[in-house]
Amino acid sequence: TITLIEENNFNALNDADELQFALRKEECMWGFQTLPCHFPPTFKVERGTSEFIYQEKRIPSYTDRVLWHSIDGFQKNINP
Repeated sequence: TITLIEENNFNALNDADELQFALRKEECMWGFQTLPCHFPPTFKVERGTSEFIYQEKRIPSYTDRVLWHSIDGFQKNINP
């Protein structure tokens, strides 16, 4: 994970994202959508620095997510 972050390989990080995977398989939050993240994971970084320094005991993950859901017939009106 750290290597992918250092390489800014956000496509690979998103491919392995558990929330995206679960949403595609309709295993949770049926009907909700989210956009891919094009920024480094924000959990669990050290506080008080201007850099992303991840705590070694934690696996970096995305926590800053926006999800949305639309009623039937209005999906095309959403412009994320």
